Amino acid sequence: MSHPRALIPALPWLLALTLVAGRAVAGDDTVPLRDPLGALEERVVEAMLSPAEFPALRISHVSENDEALFCLDSSLSAQKPFVQVYPERIPMPDMGGVRIRVVKTERRLTPVAEGVTDRTLDAGFAIRWLFRPLGLRFDDGPSFVVAAVGAEVFSTKTGQTLMFWEDAKADPICDPNRPAGAPRCDLPGISREVRDIALSPDGGWVALAISGIKPRLELYRIDDAPHLHWQTAFPTESGGVLHVAFSDDGHFVTALLGDGATHRFDLQGGRHLRIPSLGRTALAAPQGNRVLIGGRNGTVTLWRLQDGTIDWQLPARTIRSPAAKLAISANGQRIAMVDFANARTLIRVWDFAAQRITAQLSLPDDRVNGVAFDERGDHLYIAHERDGLLRFRVASGAQPEATSAQGLHCRNTIAWVPHRQRIWCSVPGGIIEIDERGERTHMLETTTASARSHFAVSATAERTVSAADGHLLIW
Repeated sequence: MSHPRALIPALPWLLALTLVAGRAVAGDDTVPLRDPLGALEERVVEAMLSPAEFPALRISHVSENDEALFCLDSSLSAQKPFVQVYPERIPMPDMGGVRIRVVKTERRLTPVAEGVTDRTLDAGFAIRWLFRPLGLRFDDGPSFVVAAVGAEVFSTKTGQTLMFWEDAKADPICDPNRPAGAPRCDLPGISREVRDIALSPDGGWVALAISGIKPRLELYRIDDAPHLHWQTAFPTESGGVLHVAFSDDGHFVTALLGDGATHRFDLQGGRHLRIPSLGRTALAAPQGNRVLIGGRNGTVTLWRLQDGTIDWQLPARTIRSPAAKLAISANGQRIAMVDFANARTLIRVWDFAAQRITAQLSLPDDRVNGVAFDERGDHLYIAHERDGLLRFRVASGAQPEATSAQGLHCRNTIAWVPHRQRIWCSVPGGIIEIDERGERTHMLETTTASARSHFAVSATAERTVSAADGHLLIW
């Protein structure tokens, strides 16, 4: 199946938008590992970089006369031979200096018909492998990983299939009968270099910010059959996609790049507008289709998404260090900006309407990983790498206090959920809810032990999404 690609004329530096019609991004395609000249096939490279774009693509590769890949044996007087295969031993090429690694698996192939004996195999055979791309991993150094999903032993003389194995079909992406707390849908094959995640106001779309070798914005439709809807790739020199956000009416999706520019797209058609924001961090602003951008020089600017013009701007402080993180209260009345300077953290809280500082907090290190306001902006929650979840009472101006022993695990992504009036945070093994007493009152379980998952929650808490370890999880 071909992949329609629309090049946006407004972008002279070739920002490519891949539109995906219908559910499937790729058909049941099988492509060889190498082209006739011995180089990696182009679609193999694309699938390694973005497995979710090619969910049905399989890579074929033939190995011959390499005894390290199989063990030939027989039983019952050579009437029932079998081949034990070891795909992880296959010598695979590098891809841009990064090795391609095959996941270890043990498979025993037996004859597909009567009459296949040791003598048949001794006459010469080869193994044709089928691999499914899993993407980039970092557990044993950077490597692109594939899994063997099929193998065919065939005669090198006649081409006849002697033995065959094909992996069973993968589990369904969505299963409404999964136990409480478990994700309803688990979409594998997304990038492990996700920097940010956003959920549309209606809970029907997910945007992923991805850096690495192929910087891009990916947009997923998460209905009963979640799938990649379209993606936009950016040049590597753009610095990758740092943050994504939806407008409050769900009409636009934005991507902030490492070079500071913000790119706005129509959710459905992908129509593009470049905003010269010079930003370092971004956050959707409630009401009015605006995005809040924390700048390289410490400014905070509210941009109108309709036309890419400035609504208002908060000035930089004297030191002019870059904005690192932003938070805005659910009622839109208070803004917090975090910046790091001289191994310290400075947090400024602004009154949105009056555009003046109402509180300022200084911490003796630079280990703040996330901030989030409660509904009215009375409290600012801080995810600290060492101390866990801290709570800062804005009116008091005092140092933040620890929430509880449960909050000690909240060291990364945090978010205020208006419908439940509580703070949520990512922890090893899931996403937990902390109430005003610091007690854990709710938990969503993930398939990964990583605490560095990114998650987003709809305002009504009816839908939650998380991206971690190559999976997009949906509750």
